[in-house]
Formats: sequence, C-alpha cells, structure tokens
Amino acid sequence: MSTSVYITSAEGSSGKSTVALGILDSLRATVERVGVFRPIARSRNESDYVLQMLLAHDGVDLNYDECVGVTYEDVHEDAEAAMAVIVEKYRAVEAQCQAVVIVGSDYTGVGTPAEFSFNAAIAANLGAPVVLVVTGREPTLSAGRDLSLPARSHDDIVRVTDSALDQIRLAHAQPLAVIVNRAAPEASDELTRAIEGLEKNLHVGVIPEDSFLVAPTVAAVMEALEGTLLHGDRELLEREALGVMVGAMSLENMIERLREGFVVLVPGDRTDAIMGVITAHRNEHFPSLAALVLYGGFELSGSVTKLMEGRDDTLPIIQTSFDTYESVLHVVSARGKLAADSQRKYDTALQLFHANVDAEALLERMNVTRSEVVTPLMFQYTLLDRGD
Repeated sequence: MSTSVYITSAEGSSGKSTVALGILDSLRATVERVGVFRPIARSRNESDYVLQMLLAHDGVDLNYDECVGVTYEDVHEDAEAAMAVIVEKYRAVEAQCQAVVIVGSDYTGVGTPAEFSFNAAIAANLGAPVVLVVTGREPTLSAGRDLSLPARSHDDIVRVTDSALDQIRLAHAQPLAVIVNRAAPEASDELTRAIEGLEKNLHVGVIPEDSFLVAPTVAAVMEALEGTLLHGDRELLEREALGVMVGAMSLENMIERLREGFVVLVPGDRTDAIMGVITAHRNEHFPSLAALVLYGGFELSGSVTKLMEGRDDTLPIIQTSFDTYESVLHVVSARGKLAADSQRKYDTALQLFHANVDAEALLERMNVTRSEVVTPLMFQYTLLDRGD
C-alpha cells in the first residue's frame, strides 16, 4: 500500500488547497511518484480548479478523469453506491503511486455535519489518516475595510477543532494532524499548545493569514457585482483586489484613505469623486488602485463619459446596479482562488506552508499512522486485490 493522507475541513473557505499543495510538494521531495485524488467533485461538466492545480505539479503524472471519484449529485442520489465508486477509483490511483494526497469536498453551499461525516467515512474506507484544516477566520461574511473575513477567537478555533476530531473518531478514521490556516500571527504558539492538548500524538501547524493569497481578482469582483467594464485595460482584471473602500465621504477625505491595490466604490452620480479618484490613481504620489466601481446604476452624463474616454487610463472602471450595501456585500463575497495559472499565489502558498508547518515531522507521522479499523469496503477490496 502507498502512503496516503486525507485533507479535509468541517467548513468552507478553510484553505485546504494550500495545505494540499504543501504536503504534495513535501512528498515529491521524498518519493518518486505522488498521486492526487478528489473523492467528490462539484460537477462532471466543470473542471475542479484545485485538482487541476495539484495535477500541474511536476511530481504528478496522472490524468484528470482518473483522479476524480464522484460528484455531489452522485452522493445525494445514493451515498452507499458513491462510496463504493470512490474506493474503487482510489485503489486504481493508489496502485500507480508511492503516496497519494486526497483532498476532501469543498462545501459548495453551507457546510453541514453530514457532509463532514461523509468525508470522515471516506477517509476510514480508504484507510487514510486525516489532516484536519481549521480556518482562523469567521465562516460568515462581514463587510470590512479589507476583503478578509474577521478573525475567530482562540476559544472558538479550539472548540471547532475538538468537535471535528470527535466526528473523525466517530467515523473510525485516524486523526493525524490539525492545521489552523489563515490564523492571526500572534496566536500561533498559544493555539498550538491548546490543540496539542486535545489529543496525544497530534501534529499541529498554524499558518498565518496572507492578504494576497486570499485576495480575489478584479474579474472575480466584477462577476460578483454582476458589473460591466466601462473603461480600462481588460488585462488588469486579473490583478488582485487587496481591499475595498466605500467612497461615500468628501473627496478630500476619500483621497487620504486610498490604499495600494484597493477597489474603490463610488456612487455613479458623484462626478467629483469619480474624477478625483481617477486623477489620484494617475498621480505617482498616490497609491495605484485595482479598480473603480460605480454603483447605483446611475447613467453617466455625456461630459463624464468623454472625460473618462479622453484619458489614457488603464484603471478598470466597473459599473453595477447594486446599491451601497449590496455592492459591499458582493465585493466581500468574492473569493480568491489558488489556481495553477496564478504563479505568484502558487509560490506564496508553498512559502507559507513550508515556513509554518514542520513538513518533515508530518511525513514521518504519515508513514507510521495507519487505520486500525478495517471497514467492510476495505475488506472487500483487499480480497479483490489478493485475488481471493
């Protein structure tokens, strides 16, 4: 049997992809052939960008289709049959590799105990120890100055971790490690001690929040706003939006609060604010913005349109019909993705993982941690492998 590890979380937006990439990269330095497996994909028609990113790693030589188990629809229709398919497809990947990184489901809607329990059951049936990823951020949206979610309290992180570990054990899976991702940097040592106290021989890592890694692109912001590009360089829609500012104040106060890489939201009927923000963006003494969003659905006057078109500006200017509250809510809902085509985010994720997780110690535990429980499906496929 190959070495395997099941990476999962009890909720969405935890950053499993960062942990999966880090473990995959660490394994590649240790073994010759590493595999990846996604037990549950979102859709048959749409490629899974996390799986695509992992397959793009130079240590993986597998095709997409063989690394996917079933879809959410399959699980909802017949969970038992879906589990059997997952085990069968995983065995085919395992037979080709010395190590396999298994990445659990993404909680496309609201995370539920049933979904997490099913992930734990998959881990048990695959005989793979579990790396639990816990987010250090609140899983609810909050419109703040930047595009990050508010930090969770220390007690809340420990409570969520303890509850998830109980569910993993209940499914007869083996907890291997807990990685707290997107944590407040100052909480690292205290969190590590508290989580280590929950269970013996549990490997713990704490990865701090990185605003760039979780930042959505301007294109993602525009999509969330259901907006249209009025003016600017379309290629700059791929730039990351590092924060958001609502320009509902006087122009003087607004200009003082501009920050590098921010998306600035301005009512579409504030001609002075529109032109002031554009002028500041072009001035070398002010920060370079990611985008200007004109909200409220106001029709721009002919003179303002001519002024915008007459300037040789590359700044993306986006128009949306949403009001102030709706615009902020939709901007904050836009998520950054760690994908294969974002080299800087890819490198940042690897650097964060290796700087904050003792990968060598984690791999040592993977080699010795095996499930002591043999599920009926595991027994069935063991017999098939032996030809009995």
